[in-house]
Amino acid sequence: MCGIAGIFTNQAKSVDQNTLTKMGNAIQHRGPDDSGTFIGANGRIGLVHRRLAIQDLSPLGRQPMLSASGRYVTVFNGEIYNFVGLRNDLKKQGYHFKSESDTEVLVNGFEHWGVLNTIERCVGMFAIAIYDQRVQKLSLFRDRMGEKPLYYSRCNNNLLFASELSCFEAVGWFNKSIDKNALALLFRHNFIPAPHSIYENTYKLLPGHYIEIDLNRPEIECEPKAYWSIESQVNYQELSFGEASEHTEFLLRQSIEGQMISDAPLGAFLSGGIDSSLICALMQQQSSNKINTFSIGFTDPAYNEAEYAKEIAQHLGTEHTELYVTGKDAVDVVENLPQIYSEPFADSSQIPTYLLAKMAREKVTVALSGDGGDELFCGYQRYFDYVKRLHRANAPISEIKRLIFSLPMPLQKSIARIFNTNARHLTPSSLENKLANEKQLYSLADRPQAFYQHAISYTNRAEPLIPGASYPPYLLSEGLSNTKQSDVHKQYMLLDAQCYLPDDILVKVDRAAMANSLETRVPMLDHRVVEFALGLNTSLNIKGDVGKQVLRDIAFKYIPKELLERPKRGFAVPKSHWLRNELKPMASDLLHPDLIKRQGILDADIVKDLWQSHVSGRSDKSMQLWGILMFQQWMQSHT
Repeated sequence: MCGIAGIFTNQAKSVDQNTLTKMGNAIQHRGPDDSGTFIGANGRIGLVHRRLAIQDLSPLGRQPMLSASGRYVTVFNGEIYNFVGLRNDLKKQGYHFKSESDTEVLVNGFEHWGVLNTIERCVGMFAIAIYDQRVQKLSLFRDRMGEKPLYYSRCNNNLLFASELSCFEAVGWFNKSIDKNALALLFRHNFIPAPHSIYENTYKLLPGHYIEIDLNRPEIECEPKAYWSIESQVNYQELSFGEASEHTEFLLRQSIEGQMISDAPLGAFLSGGIDSSLICALMQQQSSNKINTFSIGFTDPAYNEAEYAKEIAQHLGTEHTELYVTGKDAVDVVENLPQIYSEPFADSSQIPTYLLAKMAREKVTVALSGDGGDELFCGYQRYFDYVKRLHRANAPISEIKRLIFSLPMPLQKSIARIFNTNARHLTPSSLENKLANEKQLYSLADRPQAFYQHAISYTNRAEPLIPGASYPPYLLSEGLSNTKQSDVHKQYMLLDAQCYLPDDILVKVDRAAMANSLETRVPMLDHRVVEFALGLNTSLNIKGDVGKQVLRDIAFKYIPKELLERPKRGFAVPKSHWLRNELKPMASDLLHPDLIKRQGILDADIVKDLWQSHVSGRSDKSMQLWGILMFQQWMQSHT
């Protein structure tokens, strides 16, 4: 796990060592062990690398690294788990290796098989930049599931790329103009979906995609192309439940075996849920020593799962460490979030995730996690809730609701207060927003994917909060390419696996871990697991309103059912309480109307109404406010 960055410009001798050093320093936390740079093509291209040593801790693993002939130069962030097998294949072809690093396998693979063919052979997580000195071509690749980040930006026929946006901010000519349309997506989802970023003309490379830039052309062209996609690679097949469970366990064992290869200390996150518990159980099965496990807890019992994680750790016999988070801990972390996340990010579980990674880093350099289980094995409760809502919206009685929605708003509100006791306690504006939202949901009853996009959004209007903004196209607005997929549960899983998972969950974990110089690995996102899991008949994973039946079946072999069968709390934090208490002074300053008016991006009156409604206790606006607060804090730090 490392950090990479680079510059390409059409002007000779424009790339200087000082700029590359600044870019590298901006991501020193991603690689504190070593650094290196490369300048080529007569000063038109520069590469920079920050190293966190995991495989081959010696200087022989240093990057940028050249292939045996010197043709290919690469900087690489991530891990290739099958590098030993690839290295053996190359040895049979006469290649000799100086190091035990996976990077040397990559560069010589490029030499022997070609760049794209080598990438397709890799099992791993990665963001890679490859410069071919012979034909003067730069290639950028991102792993299949988006575990490793890669941004790129075009400015005046110059190209920047990096693991984090902070690298671009170290370049004097980088354009820091805020993309208001991308900001609208932040407030809609509490994260900015790819390919967009907070800055104009700056993008995230989509998972499973690559870019090739020909340095011989007068204009920079960087059109992303797919080398892999979930929808085209999913292996649909009819299996019995027993066959599905058996092969899933085989694939997970295979994935974990590869991901436990490390020359640095290794452990795992353990929340006490099905996914992380299963990963830890299979790790302990394959280890002759006690594995290190780590969990986070809250003093508020409504949010605490640490006691369950402790019981599971005791059953598995792991070396377990736990940390309980207080309101003061949260305040301390919040102040550092703009540096941890180089663009605004508002999944509030970022706080315990950071503290968990910080605690784990005291003992290990690598930690495995159970992320991906919900998206691959139909685990989110919202899948069941939204399918039910979709069915209700298509039921005959829904025609009555559609008739009510056609009435003037004052009459709608009166009817709602008569027949719905909860509506009587809402403010007029809140009730109006709720009715407008329900009306739109009912209008989408025949479009399951659009219904899902609307249902998971915290707001469905870019304006009036951001005057002049509109939602740009992204996966949830464009929909799946496989229009023949009729299984609504599977549609939602595919959408989440391509949007929510890489742009929220994996961003949260990567930045929180790398801020602590900790590498995280995700066994369930081995592409062989993904292709098999999403190809299973959804009915195998569903029993009533409970998903992940295949994973449960495997987990119950190693962990007593009573330790796992309990309501899931997730990784939520009491942000509503914190905003009214520990975080109130900071939030009051950052959300002050005068500051917002000076910035000229948000509507100060709307923000004021949201804040006053929340702190007064009239309603819980924490979900909307958290996104605004994270943006305001980021603005103060980055612009």
